[in-house]
Amino acid sequence: MAGGPPDYNQGYDPRPPPGYNQGAGYQQGYGQPAPPGYGQPGPYPMMMPVAVPPKKDNTVTIVVVVVVVVIMLVIIIPMALSFMFMSQMQSMPQSGGTVETQLGTRIEKTSSDWIVSVTAGSNDAPSSMYVQVVDANTGAKTVNARLTSGPTSDFQYNDNNANGKIDAGDSILLKGSSSNIKSGYRFQLQKGESILAGPRELP
Repeated sequence: MAGGPPDYNQGYDPRPPPGYNQGAGYQQGYGQPAPPGYGQPGPYPMMMPVAVPPKKDNTVTIVVVVVVVVIMLVIIIPMALSFMFMSQMQSMPQSGGTVETQLGTRIEKTSSDWIVSVTAGSNDAPSSMYVQVVDANTGAKTVNARLTSGPTSDFQYNDNNANGKIDAGDSILLKGSSSNIKSGYRFQLQKGESILAGPRELP
């Protein structure tokens, strides 16, 4: 329509003018190049150092182990020495003379008797020994006689190598005809307060 108002939005440019909203930071003007680095990511923030845990001190543990080992040695060594000393004392004679040795024995049942054979050890004083047979149920000694008392109704000692000692090769015959000796009873040789052979159960 001639002479009328211009068309609506005639000449409208939607782009903001150069320098618009300058307080909010840089705004690229229409047709102007961006400054160097614009739009690029900024520098990374500084990394804080990682704390390294302190190294564990093993001194206390080592000291404890050393103390335990020392205590064990202090206890065990004297006990071992005491045991060796007591073992040697048991083999010493009660009043001088030769050393007494524990006698090893073996018991065999024959058709009617028992033969006690000396298999190891030696003693120079058989006359001071006692042949003992003990009732296992009551603890009573049914036989208690000197070894060299000669043949008795209960036993007979045989010094088979005739050297005046009781040692390997000698034997003691326990008579089955004796009412004091039965299967299940225990045989032993005693000298003073020491048991030199046995106790061994009669088969």
